[in-house]
Amino acid sequence: ARWLRWLPLAIVLGVFGYHVAPLWHDPRTWAAWWDCRYFFFVVEVDYTTITQYHQLPLWNPYYCGGAPQLANAQAATLSPLTLLVTLLGMPYGYRAGYTAGLLTALLGMRAYARSLGLSQVASAVAGAGFGLCGAFAMHLGGGHWSWLGFAMFPLVLRSLRLAADGRRAHHVWGAVCFAIIVFHAPVYPLAYAVIVVGVYALFEGLGRERARRGRASGAASTTIVLVFLLAAVRVFPVWE
Repeated sequence: ARWLRWLPLAIVLGVFGYHVAPLWHDPRTWAAWWDCRYFFFVVEVDYTTITQYHQLPLWNPYYCGGAPQLANAQAATLSPLTLLVTLLGMPYGYRAGYTAGLLTALLGMRAYARSLGLSQVASAVAGAGFGLCGAFAMHLGGGHWSWLGFAMFPLVLRSLRLAADGRRAHHVWGAVCFAIIVFHAPVYPLAYAVIVVGVYALFEGLGRERARRGRASGAASTTIVLVFLLAAVRVFPVWE
């Protein structure tokens, strides 16, 4: 019974491995197409500044005579995935970041589906449907490193739901997941995340008892406030 319980996830992870295998066909190659060249360059600025000059990448001296780096909404200077790039170097860390981001999308959606009460099979299918969907394939195939922020959306929604159920720790966990979106090249995901949190809180409150409506709106409000506190060092430069 234990093996059967985890079999759907094992099958989905096998499909995931097949899906990302082309990334690792020749891991020594560098970006040479579409927007990937720009994002590859911006990530490499972080890598060079940290590893060669041992500085926090606040400034990009290699772009048009110099340009802001931390305030660049397309840069991922403080992203957890930058740690992979720092440890593994370019271009291996870049590919590892893509792989880790897609895996997070898959497992995050599976966890969210489980919180909704879906079965092991249904939640595994939901995870695969999100992590391996055409939107990720199209944008990441074009080199949109910033698109990986969307991988955190299911975990934010999961925490909002659990917080509305009365599990207060998920006020913090939801804010942490949201903050990762802010730290990782938030040019696209940040605006959508704010909208999603508001719409989801409204959805959770519709047709529910008054207490749950209050918890749902409180979870959304608390998450947004905590995000601004946790990610202020990133929010305000980007905002400006």
